[in-house]
Amino acid sequence: MADRLWILVANEGRARLFSADGLAEQWTLIDDFHDEGEAVNEHGFAHEVTAELESGARAGEFDRLILVAPPALLSVLRQGLSADLRQRLLMDMDLDLSQLKREETADDVPGL
Repeated sequence: MADRLWILVANEGRARLFSADGLAEQWTLIDDFHDEGEAVNEHGFAHEVTAELESGARAGEFDRLILVAPPALLSVLRQGLSADLRQRLLMDMDLDLSQLKREETADDVPGL
């Protein structure tokens, strides 16, 4: 059975969360987060996003996690991961792909 993946594609103001049943499978958009200005900085937005990841992990909605974000945000996201999420982390990539269309995103992530 293939791992159930969650793939987070984010930048400082937007994060899209996708699911897939394996690396070679089609991605399905789960959620599209936008920083509505409530988060004072990227740390606040990253905290909101990691809280959603934690919730999904507790609910057993995914087995493995992939993070794709620009270097500064990726660093903040990594720091905010719980031990459980770090164990689920399959890979992370310092890229900003948040503006790509959904159908383009999976094709533009190297290694997938």
